[in-house]
Amino acid sequence: MSQVLTRRQVQILELLAQGASDPEIAQSLGIAERTLRWHLSNAHERLGTRSRPQMVAEALRRRILPCPCPHSGRCLLCSEPPVEEP
Repeated sequence: MSQVLTRRQVQILELLAQGASDPEIAQSLGIAERTLRWHLSNAHERLGTRSRPQMVAEALRRRILPCPCPHSGRCLLCSEPPVEEP
């Protein structure tokens, strides 16, 4: 797990990357939507992002989330070494 994000933030990002909506994520994790937005706001701050797509992309780039490609090791994301955190 990443030291940058909490376990809950990673769980939220995983669901967000799968295309889940706020109500779906909140229900899946048993939290209020307001709590979800609080976690997302903190994750944005920790990753230095401004949008949800940018946040997911940054989490993929830093390998906080696994590459979703079916042929790991063959796409640019999989073949690049992990990015060092600033």
